[in-house]
Amino acid sequence: MNGVSLKTIFLILIMIVVLIAIYNKITSNDNISVADEYVVTEDNVLISNDIRIGIIELDNMNPLLSNNKNVQDISRLIFDPLFTLTENYKLQGVLAKEWSKIDENTYIIKLKEDIVWQDGEKFDISDVIFTIDMLKKIENKSVYYYNVKDISMLQEIDEYTLKIQTNGNIPYFEYNLIFPIVSSKYFTEENFWNGDKNLKPVGTGMFYISEVNNANIILKKNFKKFDAKSIKIETITLNLYDSLASTINAFKDEKIDIFTTSNTNIEEYLTKTSYNKSEYINRDYTYLALNCKDNILANKEVRQAINSALNKEELLKNVYNDKYRISHFPIDYGSFAYDINNSIMAYDTNVAKRLLVENGWKYSSNKWRKTVNYRYLSIELNLLVNKKDSNLVKVAKNIKDQLEAIGLRIKIIEATDKEYNRYLKNNNYDIVLVNSSYGYSPSLTKYFGENNIANYKNEEIINILNEVENITDDNELKQKYSRIMEINNEDVPYISLYYNTNTLIYSNNLKGTIKPNSYNLFYGIENWYRQYKK
Repeated sequence: MNGVSLKTIFLILIMIVVLIAIYNKITSNDNISVADEYVVTEDNVLISNDIRIGIIELDNMNPLLSNNKNVQDISRLIFDPLFTLTENYKLQGVLAKEWSKIDENTYIIKLKEDIVWQDGEKFDISDVIFTIDMLKKIENKSVYYYNVKDISMLQEIDEYTLKIQTNGNIPYFEYNLIFPIVSSKYFTEENFWNGDKNLKPVGTGMFYISEVNNANIILKKNFKKFDAKSIKIETITLNLYDSLASTINAFKDEKIDIFTTSNTNIEEYLTKTSYNKSEYINRDYTYLALNCKDNILANKEVRQAINSALNKEELLKNVYNDKYRISHFPIDYGSFAYDINNSIMAYDTNVAKRLLVENGWKYSSNKWRKTVNYRYLSIELNLLVNKKDSNLVKVAKNIKDQLEAIGLRIKIIEATDKEYNRYLKNNNYDIVLVNSSYGYSPSLTKYFGENNIANYKNEEIINILNEVENITDDNELKQKYSRIMEINNEDVPYISLYYNTNTLIYSNNLKGTIKPNSYNLFYGIENWYRQYKK
């Protein structure tokens, strides 16, 4: 009896050891549990859990040092930030569990306590402080420097609580904290810049860097991630190319499944190739600022007439071959705070002329004229544009043609960088054509706060801007911003023109919901897979 019991116990122990070994193999980062491909026999379709992405001109896999947009996109799969943005640009905690604003320039961030780095080290506040300190030292050599440049002080409250102070009141400052966090344990200041550790830096994201060579980089699913089992993709192969042309050729040869480009003529290079695409608004925002202190443009009806006289569709057709997206307001790039139901002033040259006539302007001797308080006024305006961008100059000339079609006289000032900035500094312009990158924050202070480029002031808008700083309800914020848009449509200190676009090109074999935006190309990537006929 004792012999049988001992034998039984021995067999049970062997089974436990085997089960433990199998479990360790499944959960190991370097041993993927699912086969690369399996066959769905009923329709003879192969399903692959490996996808291949084209990367052009790789510079550095350290996300703080890379200036390559492709790498920045991919780094979101490897490195987590404190906060991320949803598809409609709402703020969402990732490494941050809770956050609060204590006063105008003080924030408390509480971190999640169950996060580990891909090398097994524990994540804590030292990693956040290290990352911010390194970005400040890198300065403008990093694309994320401007996210942290206004941080004046960091204080560790405890292992998972950080106090941040800023230089003054920065509306929606939390939106700045969307940069990747790197490991202070993995990096040291001595090997941060040029060390071999930049080849395979560790993160806390869905995937980790498994292998690096001259032709490609292999990412594998991070089984240390708490929700790893829900991720269908096991491997991502980053194929490296030196140009867009070689990337396109690789796509045609079915060596990659997906790549992204800002080239608006990409379809011309993909003729006779079957593919899918997803166009999305990129970061460049172009608009007109009308100097409300100018003698002529101080008249609201003139600003309204200019707005009504501009055909944005014709503008984009003439300059960008209809490849860019029309804009109606600074945050209509897809932000949750934008009310798409708000009415806008439509293009109508007859309305433009009527607005002027109804407000006392008369067209004679090829000019719109008006006498105010015995003072003779005529609508002759200069339009300032930075000439380094040839397309912007074309836009300015199209605007001039459209406005002169209703009798407004426009003189274009093509300025160098230095001249352009001097004109702005001295408020020496009537209308200025502006091209800048929009921020992800829903703040409108840049456009309607103090010292704005239109020299516009509206007390109701200022009161709303003060109110929304403490609003946490998204619908309430949207309602407040809808009112600002109504006022802007009435007063017209700004005329939004367009956003530039990027295109995500992907194979017909790549399946899943693919809905990129300018912040993240990979929403829902955990449900992507590759499918093709055997």
